[in-house]
Amino acid sequence: MDAFDVVLNMADGAIGYFPTEEGNLALFDAIGRSLRVGGKHVMGVCSAAHAAKHFPKRHWEAGSRSLSLADFTWNAATSRMIYRGHVLRYGEPLAPIADAFPPSEEAPPDGGTRLYTLEELDAILGERGLRILAAYGGYDTAIPASPDRLMQVVCSRKEWQPA
Repeated sequence: MDAFDVVLNMADGAIGYFPTEEGNLALFDAIGRSLRVGGKHVMGVCSAAHAAKHFPKRHWEAGSRSLSLADFTWNAATSRMIYRGHVLRYGEPLAPIADAFPPSEEAPPDGGTRLYTLEELDAILGERGLRILAAYGGYDTAIPASPDRLMQVVCSRKEWQPA
């Protein structure tokens, strides 16, 4: 195809959401084929290094009508993040929320979201004719990528001949 100057995958943008590694790698294939030489790919993803260091964790967010609770855990054997979310609406009775996260064998049918380390992304992107130009620890380019933060990765397409 070789038609686009930029491909954006922000807030994961489907990266890691396929139930098989083949499906996830096919997305990287499509990104590699879609960019012109010199084109940029920008992705915002949760990093496997971050998950391994900080999960399980619980995140609360208050809105004007509800409180959202997100539970995250990590299956190191499959490099998958398991997410469980709850919305607690103001003025409505609360249903009990189990404190314990289900064991990884009880993960969602898709197995959760596949997360990658920066080193894995470098290898996967390199096989598809992309090279990482920069990696950041969030939306602020002054923060370097690290296991303490999410990742924003910018890469560029070089010459590539698909197999």
